[in-house]
Amino acid sequence: MKQHIRIKSFYGTSEQAVMNQVWIELISFCLLVLIKQETGTTHTLLTLYRWLKALLWKPSSRWLDHIQRQPSRTSQGRKTRC
Repeated sequence: MKQHIRIKSFYGTSEQAVMNQVWIELISFCLLVLIKQETGTTHTLLTLYRWLKALLWKPSSRWLDHIQRQPSRTSQGRKTRC
């Protein structure tokens, strides 16, 4: 599983501010991975992130309903040409 952590912009420019933001991003990424593992969902981390962002101030039951729902599409990945 190849994942990238992207920080588009930094809110502070001091060394400590940048380091804090990097650590916060790493912690949030690890929490998403743990949620994916604990729930056993087949949804991607990006999908889980988007749902969390959209449903942040809603009851947690709505987020769990989305996680437990089966994906509507399945990806076969890129097909190589022979």
